[in-house]
Amino acid sequence: MKSKKNNPNLNEAFEQLEKLVGQLEEGAFPLEELPKKIKLANKLTAICEDKLRKIKDDLNP
Repeated sequence: MKSKKNNPNLNEAFEQLEKLVGQLEEGAFPLEELPKKIKLANKLTAICEDKLRKIKDDLNP
């Protein structure tokens, strides 16, 4: 079974993404961590897009 961290729901993924973007905007990370954080942001964005697509498909069969 996947953990919540590996398979967050839409709200959790969006909240994590918002927090990460805020930290990136503040420059809260050293430059060495930037590629890792951008990769995480891309993953969270993909999760949100996938979950929103599924919701849309459920509403418009």
